[in-house]
Amino acid sequence: KRIKKLKTTDNKKEVKYLEYFGKPENIVSVSKNLTRVTVEVVDLEQVNFEKLRELNIGVLIVGNTIKCSSEEFASQVE
Repeated sequence: KRIKKLKTTDNKKEVKYLEYFGKPENIVSVSKNLTRVTVEVVDLEQVNFEKLRELNIGVLIVGNTIKCSSEEFASQVE
């Protein structure tokens, strides 16, 4: 039997990570350093931490600043 190689395409959906930080008015600033994204927010209560964890994003909270460790998230931030 011959096995045909199937072409695979990158069907990854682009995740809009910043939506998990509340309304746009909740985001004060966003910065990127290699694979870490730092997001400063007005209100931590509006941040969906459960969804970030489901996406396997490491999260460190310092005051109203959230440091996220994710190569995919960082690649979307410019």
